[in-house]
Amino acid sequence: SGNEKVVSVDKNGVIVANEKGSASIDVVLSLLHPTEKDKNGNPKVITKTSKSVRVEVKDPYIRSGPSLSNYFGNGGLVQIPADLKLTEIGQFAFSNYEYVDKDPSLVTDEDPSLSQAWFIGDDTITEVIIPEGVETISAYAFANLTALERVVLPSTLTRIDWGAFYGCTSLKTVIGIENVKFINESAFDGCALSGTVKLDSAVAIADYAFAGNRSLGSVILGESIQSIGANAFDTCNSITSIKLGNKLKKIGSEAFKSCM
Repeated sequence: SGNEKVVSVDKNGVIVANEKGSASIDVVLSLLHPTEKDKNGNPKVITKTSKSVRVEVKDPYIRSGPSLSNYFGNGGLVQIPADLKLTEIGQFAFSNYEYVDKDPSLVTDEDPSLSQAWFIGDDTITEVIIPEGVETISAYAFANLTALERVVLPSTLTRIDWGAFYGCTSLKTVIGIENVKFINESAFDGCALSGTVKLDSAVAIADYAFAGNRSLGSVILGESIQSIGANAFDTCNSITSIKLGNKLKKIGSEAFKSCM
């Protein structure tokens, strides 16, 4: 590669995009004889040609107005730039999706389609830092990111939608969750949250929001909490302490099933 800051090539010839920009890559093509060997016992090279190829790496963050609709960058730590001026992380933004057959019982006259979008996931992203200004994380935005261990949320975030972090089986730490007001269905279902989760600003926690977090030790809910959905903390069987607010009006069925 002529510019490894933009594009690098590993020992196996795999091209890796590192940052936005352009670079040239020298490509060598070799035609090997099917049977003849050279003096070292390797397949004999019949012809060899080389060519310089120009590669352009585009911005990995795809936006639709103030919403981040897709991310196509590298794994590891992903720090979303503040200068994107986002207010929303869109549906499937990091998990991407494919269309799968819909359960026949869900096919109705009002919604006659036979397929539905379903998340794919990722196994390379380990940490995500979301910038200030983002107010909503939409449905399945980070679903099935199985290597994700840590997320930093902005103080401006008020809503986490359906299945936003569903199936992030390595997710242990979420910084800034104490600022979130609405945590929707299965938002953290099947994660690995541990220690104490402080939900100081939460108004409503939906069904299965934290279900299956088997290492979660304690939950502290602030005075703003009004509703906890059914099975919200189902099978969080390491919980030893739960603090509820005085304004709580509704606790759904089996909200704390198999806890304590």
